[in-house]
Amino acid sequence: MRYPNASDPELMDAVRRYVIPGEGEIKRYLKLLHGNFVTLEAAERADFLRSLAEDAEQITDHELGVLLDSEWRSRITAAWLIGLSRREQFRGRLGELLLASELTYAGQGYCFALARLGTAKDAELLVAYLDRYLRRPDCRYDQHWALGALQHIDERLRTNYATQFTQANGLWEQWAWNGHNPADEKERIDKLCSFADQASRTAGADRGVSWRPELLADPWIRATPEQESRLTTELRAELGPGHVLEGRPANVIARCEGCDHVFARIDETPTSWAVVHLTWTGQPDQAPWPITEVFNSLSTAKAELAEHEH
Repeated sequence: MRYPNASDPELMDAVRRYVIPGEGEIKRYLKLLHGNFVTLEAAERADFLRSLAEDAEQITDHELGVLLDSEWRSRITAAWLIGLSRREQFRGRLGELLLASELTYAGQGYCFALARLGTAKDAELLVAYLDRYLRRPDCRYDQHWALGALQHIDERLRTNYATQFTQANGLWEQWAWNGHNPADEKERIDKLCSFADQASRTAGADRGVSWRPELLADPWIRATPEQESRLTTELRAELGPGHVLEGRPANVIARCEGCDHVFARIDETPTSWAVVHLTWTGQPDQAPWPITEVFNSLSTAKAELAEHEH
């Protein structure tokens, strides 16, 4: 393990730039710890998240690797930067570090990052961790963060990975003697990921996904947060077996004012985009419904939006 001191200038430079940047008394890693930044005043929180998202875009993979080789402050920060920029190339490393659980607190960051990556592969890493450490009531590690992250992914993918742990008399009940509520753990991760989504859209930390909704062609308009939630829920409900978006983390970000088409971002690496004609059945349709066009670049997607007719 590398420690930040004068004998390791490379690590020291990365720590100064990303772990303890700025002049504030409370350093970045402490605001990330336990998700403490959530309690900041709105303006201060927005500034904090904007700076974090900008660094998530700028930091190199090598610098992230350097931080992951260090102590918990560096690791939790690196994990948050990985999660914000959705660098799936670190998935395996995060899974290994989480399962090893060598350092206190760092696991919080690993769980957040896996929740942000949000695929079945990430769910499987969380399952492996929970299956090992929920059997260890003597180890009060990051099991509650892992369960929240797993439930978050379950909701996004419409899967049931967490059920094996939360069922009556299951491993979660045996471990959570102090009353941890699974719903509370999910709510925390949901909130952190929501803040991360907002910061990433503002600062462009999701590589290739930055966009300006005010430049969308008529009749497309940016969906409000409430509309995003409602439209995304409907979209995922309509995806049946064999659909091009089945099992993929698609989130609606804009809608057509004149019809039932929506514009969705597919939060994968690299990011892709989709125009979907919702049917409003509230249940899985037979492919290819809902009719969907997927685009690998934002410029191509926006060109399609400009030509949209209804």
